[in-house]
Amino acid sequence: MRDANEVISIFTDIKADPVKYLQSLKDVSGKKIIGCMPMYLPEEMIYASGMHPTYVPGRAERITLGSKHLQQFFCGYARAVVDAALKGDLDFLDGMLFQDTCHTLRPVFDIIAANHPYSFMRRINMPVVLSRPQAKPFFTQELRLLKRDLEGFAGKEISEKELKEAIYVYNENRELLKKIYTLRRSRPELIRAREMVSIVFASMIMPKTDHNLLLRKLLASISERTPPLKDQRIRVVLTGSLCEEPLDYLLDLIEELGGIVVDDDLFTGSRYFLNTVPLLTDPVESLVSAYINMGLPCPTRINGNRKLGKYVLDLARRSKADAIIIVMVKFCEAHDYAYPQMKQFFEEAKMPHLVLKTQHESTSIEQIKTRLQAFFELQRGR
Repeated sequence: MRDANEVISIFTDIKADPVKYLQSLKDVSGKKIIGCMPMYLPEEMIYASGMHPTYVPGRAERITLGSKHLQQFFCGYARAVVDAALKGDLDFLDGMLFQDTCHTLRPVFDIIAANHPYSFMRRINMPVVLSRPQAKPFFTQELRLLKRDLEGFAGKEISEKELKEAIYVYNENRELLKKIYTLRRSRPELIRAREMVSIVFASMIMPKTDHNLLLRKLLASISERTPPLKDQRIRVVLTGSLCEEPLDYLLDLIEELGGIVVDDDLFTGSRYFLNTVPLLTDPVESLVSAYINMGLPCPTRINGNRKLGKYVLDLARRSKADAIIIVMVKFCEAHDYAYPQMKQFFEEAKMPHLVLKTQHESTSIEQIKTRLQAFFELQRGR
């Protein structure tokens, strides 16, 4: 049996070079690969069609062509994806699926379609106000049309049985990841923050059946691992990075300066897998229900009385965290608009929090280090 370090190493390697992994997967399996842009896309449908869904990772390289099409005040992820597509770096993809997430990501579809189109390109619209009575029938129609188009591109019908099986596999992945997170809350010293991001990131890239197998091996061996960290640290909950993974050096700095991440609300974290799909008679209705009734508050959606600040605060309390760190990507307007309300919740509850702004081109490591040092010193003095 592989031990925990071996399994984590596999996940880390995939995160380090997802394109290499996906190209190899395509060569071996012969499957068409569909790139899925953030945030809310029914990957289960693509899986059930016999194709492979994958998150489209933003590259850390310098953006050149992307800046000719999107201004600098667009988020780095949007510009990085356009840049990679126009340079041909994403040509292992057979298609791309977009969701109308925000006005920053909206033009990415049109730019790629006009300048470097893939064989399959599709955008679905998810209701912004999820609590409206029109939301469910509208999104049901959207997903039925998407199913029809995926069937046409895959050259096969997606049966109810296949879609239900896909939902089962994905729900199993969600439950296994939840177990890893439950373990981290009680023994956070066992898994470093960058390792946890790699575990979830790999889930967004790999076939779920392969990832499930590795997660089961990880759960069977992780408790015997020699802890890479000491537990006597400031317990931190991370939130933010709505469409991309947080920077590795930021996660390392938190630990280097005396913090330990006990839970998160990151895109490449719990936000990706917490929304379990209910098993209804009609599997399309199952997917609709999961998104329309999702319990996760999101800055890009109006979801009844669910507030992001309260959600993160409850997460911190459940995890017995000492503080919250918000990783806010520069020019992510949805997150910028959500922050004042989050701040109000945290201050009223007397929960310490720190906002760290990051960006694609240049983030001052020393500035972040100084702010983290000061923040942690304040917490030790409380």
